[in-house]
Amino acid sequence: MPKLKDQRTPNGFMFNRYARLQADANGPTRDCLIVRLSDDMVRLHSDIAETLGDFTLTIPEATRPRRSCRVVWRIGYEVGAKFTDHERAALRALRVA
Repeated sequence: MPKLKDQRTPNGFMFNRYARLQADANGPTRDCLIVRLSDDMVRLHSDIAETLGDFTLTIPEATRPRRSCRVVWRIGYEVGAKFTDHERAALRALRVA
């Protein structure tokens, strides 16, 4: 069996996998293609990249299948987004305390 090449880069893993994104809490989900994935960011292609702000990303069969995201840059149909799950968890902890 051939050995697979390690796809890690300093900015995460090269990653070509389809996922779903939801721009509005009650809105429809849309297909997107994840190009690069790291612990704190994602780079993806989407036909609605121009209009994305905060969104939810669903990655089937992932350890954390639903991730909250905030766009930090965009070029055409490509978007770079920061995962904001940890920020929401910290806010919830402050509200409880």
